[in-house]
Amino acid sequence: QSIGNRVDWGFNHWPKNDGFWYKTVREKDLAEGDVTLSRVFMWDINKPVTLKTHGIIPIFYPQCGVDKSRCPGMQQKRVGAWVVGFKLHFLSQYLSSLQLKGGFIFYVERETGN
Repeated sequence: QSIGNRVDWGFNHWPKNDGFWYKTVREKDLAEGDVTLSRVFMWDINKPVTLKTHGIIPIFYPQCGVDKSRCPGMQQKRVGAWVVGFKLHFLSQYLSSLQLKGGFIFYVERETGN
């Protein structure tokens, strides 16, 4: 059921279904205070279909900040991540507007080759 212009998607397993941000946190072994971007991926859950990426900041407990002297002798545990999605409409629109005669474009991420 829709509420205004919002859509009720029900339960969605975001770490599994939305851009592999949790995998990015684990692979890069992010420390407190680190910030990274996920890989660029196609987003087709709602319109417009476009490319998307996530800004990711890990969350730790206890929170010591980037100054480890604030928590002397304490073991920190990564307990989650703060994730912000960025739809890349401008890039999708630009790539789709190219009038290639008999050709096509692949967008390749340099770091992973995906």
